[in-house]
Amino acid sequence: MRLTLAISIFVFMLPANLCAQGLKVPAGFEVVEFADGKLANDIHVMTVDPKGRVIVAGRGYIRILVDDDGDGKADHAIEFAQTPKDGAMGLLWEGDTLFVMGDGGLRRFTSKSGNQADGPSELIRAMKTGGEHSSHAIQRGPDGWLYVLCGNNAGIDKSYADLPTSPIKEPTAGCVLRFQPDLKKCEIVAHGFRNPYSFDFNLAGDLFTFDSDNERCVSLPWYEPTRF
Repeated sequence: MRLTLAISIFVFMLPANLCAQGLKVPAGFEVVEFADGKLANDIHVMTVDPKGRVIVAGRGYIRILVDDDGDGKADHAIEFAQTPKDGAMGLLWEGDTLFVMGDGGLRRFTSKSGNQADGPSELIRAMKTGGEHSSHAIQRGPDGWLYVLCGNNAGIDKSYADLPTSPIKEPTAGCVLRFQPDLKKCEIVAHGFRNPYSFDFNLAGDLFTFDSDNERCVSLPWYEPTRF
């Protein structure tokens, strides 16, 4: 995948006038509009499917953006599902499974065709969704476990520490959950966040996230800035 594609995938979420005004990027990068609001509007999150296609979601839709002629711009969108109604805040596609954070918890769709969901999603674990500070990103960790990132209003409490090996038993505020590969039970592996939205792993398996600041306390001695 070319370096230019990584930038262009992001830019389709920006208003067209911002692209027209010009964006400053490092040497070797290029900014193009991949898709506009006619194909998908008010996008909350995106991922890439096994075919390399861009998947986006907003309130009441999950869509596959398709570049038919390979010119780096989406030509049409395929409606994968008309849920979550509150808009997905996390997406992860693996094989014929699409994990989604929305409509009250961590869910999964199955799709044999890879174009439309085979049916309604299955709820794996209930948690608060749809809010700005609720449950967010989903990632497969290098250890094979499924990780979920939660804001401080996601309602994560000690009941989510299913396993005796859970490093955190009494969580405070935003958390990182780690589900067994079979998804039956989970651990709480980090907490104390305000509202981190996304995360990733480095080659050593370390987890990185970027937390929101406590903007209500700007200029006060106990103000907590954004943290990486």
